[in-house]
Amino acid sequence: MLTKRASKKTRIVAFLIAIVCFMAVLFSFSCISGCRNHICTGRDCPICATVTQAENTVRQIRSCATFGAGILLTAVFSMTILMAAALWVADTSLISQKIRMNN
Repeated sequence: MLTKRASKKTRIVAFLIAIVCFMAVLFSFSCISGCRNHICTGRDCPICATVTQAENTVRQIRSCATFGAGILLTAVFSMTILMAAALWVADTSLISQKIRMNN
């Protein structure tokens, strides 16, 4: 189990990573919207390359978020099934079994 100090550090690191991801998406969207209607200079246009990189960054972060949501949904569903099974098993006890056998 994590100590209080390690747990606080973990939360701070997770918060900083979330802020970095948010800022990357924010700057990528601003770059995409600001450079979308530029006058292209040809095949090796640096602005087109920047827009493409920003689109790839947003796509990767979105796919990671989708994967994380899928994992979370699977975990919640599994925990719900396990809790339902635990409640069903807890419904029968040795005493209830004895009473049922006596009847």
